[in-house]
Amino acid sequence: MRKDYYFKELKTDPYIQTRDIIELWQKTGNLFKSVRVISHRANQIQADLLQMYKDEIEQITGGSEFLADEMRDTIEKIAVEYEQLPKPTLLATEEFMQDKTYWRFIEEEGEEDQK
Repeated sequence: MRKDYYFKELKTDPYIQTRDIIELWQKTGNLFKSVRVISHRANQIQADLLQMYKDEIEQITGGSEFLADEMRDTIEKIAVEYEQLPKPTLLATEEFMQDKTYWRFIEEEGEEDQK
């Protein structure tokens, strides 16, 4: 049985959109920190999607190296379904803009003295 991922509820447009830099900057107080948060979250989403894809393929094949024609057709349908999903960077950006992303920065010890 397939596990649905919550990003389907985000109502994310699968196409690239222009974003207001000021909005990104206001979330963390630094544009580069905002981009860093989005980047790390996109990597997490990509890893989750890859694991879900591998789990589905494993469930269909049952660990067997022999693939029947029906299995190949099913695997191709699953691959197309995953290709049609929005890219992880778009999903991460949407989560970030909707305040659904948690982040924290660990300050270095010497950095407080420099301020």
